[in-house]
Amino acid sequence: MIESNDPADAETVASTVRRRIVWGYVGGAALIAVAVLLAWWAIANGAAPAAPVSSASTAPTASSPPVGSSAASSAPASDPPSGPASSTEPPTAGDAPGNTGASAPASPLIDAFAVSTTSAQCADDRSATAALTFTWSATGADDAWIGVGTTDASVVPSAAVPVSSDGYAGLAFDCREEEQLYTLTVRGPGGTTSSSVSVTRSLL
Repeated sequence: MIESNDPADAETVASTVRRRIVWGYVGGAALIAVAVLLAWWAIANGAAPAAPVSSASTAPTASSPPVGSSAASSAPASDPPSGPASSTEPPTAGDAPGNTGASAPASPLIDAFAVSTTSAQCADDRSATAALTFTWSATGADDAWIGVGTTDASVVPSAAVPVSSDGYAGLAFDCREEEQLYTLTVRGPGGTTSSSVSVTRSLL
């Protein structure tokens, strides 16, 4: 074996050794980095739960309605529930509350009410009286009254009388009064009706 003492050769050998050492470090560091990345990837994949395969197909989306909604949407919303045809008919006048179908009875009618004179002949104005005769007739009445100085003889009656008369002389003119009002009131199922006549005094 021949040994060389050339300084250039020694330098070349040393440089080659250094390069090999550097590349060894670089390769080792690269292997370590790859190993760390592989370990991190394995840990990350192992910690994340696997998504169910069927979740994408069964979960409802915003564009597709849930199962069974098509049946509800296909039903006509404007169809009212069926029922008896008469339930929608408006009530007639006879069906109104309080309407018995019969008209209220009419008020009684005084056909005529008259006095024999409207000017009583009085001898004096102290104690004299003048005779009077009344006639009347009424329809639709059950009761009748005659009164003096009132417009409703049923409230202030002088006497109860028949519902018709051809000559009632039960009242006389009081000559102390200058004027007197005589009223006939009749009552029937439909209420009461009154009629009045006035008589004035005439001194002889």
